Amino acid sequence: MKLWPQTLSLRLALMFALVGVLLLGALGFYLYQSLQREIAWRDDQALLGRLQRMQALLDDADSIEALRRRPQLYENMLGNRDNLLWIVDAQGQRLIEVNPLALPLPGLAAAAEPRLADAPDNPAMRLAWLDVPRAGGSLRLIAGKLASEREQMLAAYRLKIWLALGVG
Repeated sequence: MKLWPQTLSLRLALMFALVGVLLLGALGFYLYQSLQREIAWRDDQALLGRLQRMQALLDDADSIEALRRRPQLYENMLGNRDNLLWIVDAQGQRLIEVNPLALPLPGLAAAAEPRLADAPDNPAMRLAWLDVPRAGGSLRLIAGKLASEREQMLAAYRLKIWLALGVG
Protein backbone atom coordinates (compact mmCIF):
# COMPACT_ATOMS: atom_id res chain seq x y z
CA MET A 1 0.00 0.00 0.00
CA LYS A 2 2.88 2.40 0.52
CA LEU A 3 4.02 2.14 -3.13
CA TRP A 4 0.75 3.45 -4.52
CA PRO A 5 1.36 7.18 -3.63
CA GLN A 6 4.94 6.98 -4.96
CA THR A 7 3.75 5.38 -8.23
CA LEU A 8 1.05 8.01 -8.60
CA SER A 9 3.45 10.91 -8.03
CA LEU A 10 5.95 9.36 -10.49
CA ARG A 11 3.22 9.03 -13.10
CA LEU A 12 2.13 12.62 -12.52
CA ALA A 13 5.72 13.82 -12.84
CA LEU A 14 6.16 11.89 -16.10
CA MET A 15 2.88 13.25 -17.47
CA PHE A 16 3.92 16.77 -16.49
CA ALA A 17 7.27 16.27 -18.26
CA LEU A 18 5.54 14.88 -21.36
CA VAL A 19 3.07 17.77 -21.47
CA GLY A 20 5.95 20.22 -21.02
CA VAL A 21 7.94 18.68 -23.88
CA LEU A 22 4.88 18.67 -26.14
CA LEU A 23 4.06 22.26 -25.28
CA LEU A 24 7.64 23.45 -25.81
CA GLY A 25 7.84 21.47 -29.07
CA ALA A 26 4.59 22.94 -30.37
CA LEU A 27 5.73 26.44 -29.44
CA GLY A 28 9.10 25.90 -31.13
CA PHE A 29 7.40 24.54 -34.27
CA TYR A 30 5.04 27.52 -34.40
CA LEU A 31 7.88 30.02 -33.98
CA TYR A 32 9.97 28.24 -36.62
CA GLN A 33 7.11 28.25 -39.14
CA SER A 34 6.40 31.92 -38.42
CA LEU A 35 10.04 32.86 -38.95
CA GLN A 36 10.21 30.84 -42.15
CA ARG A 37 7.12 32.59 -43.59
CA GLU A 38 8.40 36.04 -42.56
CA ILE A 39 11.80 35.49 -44.16
CA ALA A 40 10.19 34.20 -47.37
CA TRP A 41 7.89 37.25 -47.47
CA ARG A 42 10.83 39.63 -46.98
CA ASP A 43 12.80 37.88 -49.72
CA ASP A 44 9.82 38.25 -52.06
CA GLN A 45 9.53 41.94 -51.25
CA ALA A 46 13.25 42.41 -51.93
CA LEU A 47 12.88 40.69 -55.32
CA LEU A 48 9.91 42.87 -56.25
CA GLY A 49 11.90 45.93 -55.17
CA ARG A 50 14.75 44.90 -57.48
CA LEU A 51 12.33 44.64 -60.38
CA GLN A 52 11.03 48.13 -59.64
CA ARG A 53 14.56 49.57 -59.44
CA MET A 54 15.57 47.92 -62.69
CA GLN A 55 12.42 49.14 -64.40
CA ALA A 56 13.15 52.66 -63.15
CA LEU A 57 16.72 52.42 -64.45
CA LEU A 58 15.43 51.26 -67.82
CA ASP A 59 12.95 54.13 -67.93
CA ASP A 60 15.70 56.64 -67.09
CA ALA A 61 18.31 55.22 -69.47
CA ASP A 62 18.30 56.17 -73.13
CA SER A 63 19.02 52.59 -74.09
CA ILE A 64 19.97 49.22 -72.74
CA GLU A 65 23.50 49.96 -73.99
CA ALA A 66 23.77 52.78 -71.45
CA LEU A 67 23.09 50.25 -68.69
CA ARG A 68 25.57 47.78 -70.14
CA ARG A 69 28.29 50.43 -70.02
CA ARG A 70 27.49 51.17 -66.35
CA PRO A 71 27.14 47.78 -64.63
CA GLN A 72 27.78 49.30 -61.21
CA LEU A 73 24.21 50.64 -61.31
CA TYR A 74 22.75 47.17 -60.97
CA GLU A 75 25.60 45.03 -59.65
CA ASN A 76 25.79 47.09 -56.45
CA MET A 77 22.19 46.29 -55.59
CA LEU A 78 22.88 42.56 -55.62
CA GLY A 79 25.97 42.28 -53.51
CA ASN A 80 26.43 38.51 -53.07
CA ARG A 81 26.47 35.14 -54.81
CA ASP A 82 22.90 34.27 -53.85
CA ASN A 83 21.32 37.00 -55.99
CA LEU A 84 20.64 36.87 -59.71
CA LEU A 85 19.50 39.32 -62.36
CA TRP A 86 18.70 38.93 -66.03
CA ILE A 87 17.39 41.36 -68.60
CA VAL A 88 16.32 39.42 -71.67
CA ASP A 89 14.98 40.72 -74.97
CA ALA A 90 11.97 39.33 -76.85
CA GLN A 91 14.22 36.91 -78.78
CA GLY A 92 15.62 35.43 -75.56
CA GLN A 93 19.03 37.12 -75.82
CA ARG A 94 20.54 38.05 -72.47
CA LEU A 95 21.23 41.76 -72.58
CA ILE A 96 22.36 42.05 -68.96
CA GLU A 97 23.21 39.14 -66.71
CA VAL A 98 24.41 39.11 -63.12
CA ASN A 99 24.75 35.40 -62.45
CA PRO A 100 27.84 34.54 -60.39
CA LEU A 101 27.02 30.83 -60.29
CA ALA A 102 26.34 30.58 -64.06
CA LEU A 103 22.86 29.12 -63.52
CA PRO A 104 20.70 28.51 -66.59
CA LEU A 105 18.13 31.10 -67.54
CA PRO A 106 14.75 29.87 -66.25
CA GLY A 107 11.86 29.44 -68.65
CA LEU A 108 9.02 31.61 -67.40
CA ALA A 109 5.53 32.49 -68.61
CA ALA A 110 4.76 35.99 -69.86
CA ALA A 111 3.94 38.46 -67.09
CA ALA A 112 2.47 41.91 -67.64
CA GLU A 113 2.43 42.34 -63.85
CA PRO A 114 5.25 41.29 -61.49
CA ARG A 115 5.06 37.59 -60.66
CA LEU A 116 6.72 35.51 -57.94
CA ALA A 117 7.44 31.78 -58.02
CA ASP A 118 10.08 29.18 -57.37
CA ALA A 119 12.20 28.41 -60.43
CA PRO A 120 10.62 25.56 -62.43
CA ASP A 121 13.82 23.51 -62.49
CA ASN A 122 15.32 24.66 -59.18
CA PRO A 123 12.98 24.92 -56.16
CA ALA A 124 15.84 26.44 -54.12
CA MET A 125 15.70 29.55 -56.35
CA ARG A 126 12.95 32.14 -55.86
CA LEU A 127 12.18 34.38 -58.84
CA ALA A 128 10.34 37.59 -59.58
CA TRP A 129 9.83 38.60 -63.19
CA LEU A 130 8.07 41.15 -65.32
CA ASP A 131 7.75 41.83 -69.05
CA VAL A 132 8.30 45.51 -69.81
CA PRO A 133 7.07 46.88 -73.16
CA ARG A 134 9.65 49.02 -74.93
CA ALA A 135 10.05 50.54 -78.34
CA GLY A 136 11.48 47.79 -80.53
CA GLY A 137 10.14 44.90 -78.41
CA SER A 138 9.56 43.98 -74.83
CA LEU A 139 12.17 43.16 -72.24
CA ARG A 140 11.85 40.58 -69.51
CA LEU A 141 13.31 41.54 -66.13
CA ILE A 142 14.11 38.58 -63.89
CA ALA A 143 15.40 38.92 -60.34
CA GLY A 144 16.29 35.80 -58.39
CA LYS A 145 17.54 34.70 -55.01
CA LEU A 146 18.93 31.35 -53.96
CA ALA A 147 17.60 30.02 -50.68
CA SER A 148 20.98 28.83 -49.37
CA GLU A 149 21.47 31.78 -46.98
CA ARG A 150 17.91 31.45 -45.70
CA GLU A 151 18.28 27.70 -45.24
CA GLN A 152 21.52 28.13 -43.28
CA MET A 153 19.86 30.61 -40.95
CA LEU A 154 16.80 28.39 -40.48
CA ALA A 155 19.03 25.35 -39.80
CA ALA A 156 20.80 27.28 -37.03
CA TYR A 157 17.41 28.30 -35.63
CA ARG A 158 16.18 24.69 -35.76
CA LEU A 159 19.26 23.59 -33.82
CA LYS A 160 18.57 26.21 -31.16
CA ILE A 161 14.96 25.05 -30.90
CA TRP A 162 16.08 21.42 -30.44
CA LEU A 163 18.61 22.48 -27.81
CA ALA A 164 15.99 24.52 -25.96
CA LEU A 165 13.58 21.60 -26.15
CA GLY A 166 16.24 19.26 -24.75
CA VAL A 167 17.07 21.64 -21.91
CA GLY A 168 13.37 22.19 -21.23
